Amino acid sequence: MEDKDFLGYFGQLGPPSTAEGVKAAAHKIVNTLVALSTVSGRRGSTDSASKALEAAEEAIKKRY
Repeated sequence: MEDKDFLGYFGQLGPPSTAEGVKAAAHKIVNTLVALSTVSGRRGSTDSASKALEAAEEAIKKRY
């Protein structure tokens, strides 16, 4: 992933971060990875829900 926002979350994990800042950065990292794995793990169906998921995946890929 080359998105500067996503990679910036990792920089927030180190010093001089506060515990709250580390927690927020970790939350953002996990949410991004879960979103990517959830969307990419639902391929194979041809119904309208699948098309919506594919559109969501493309949007996520463009962002991250």
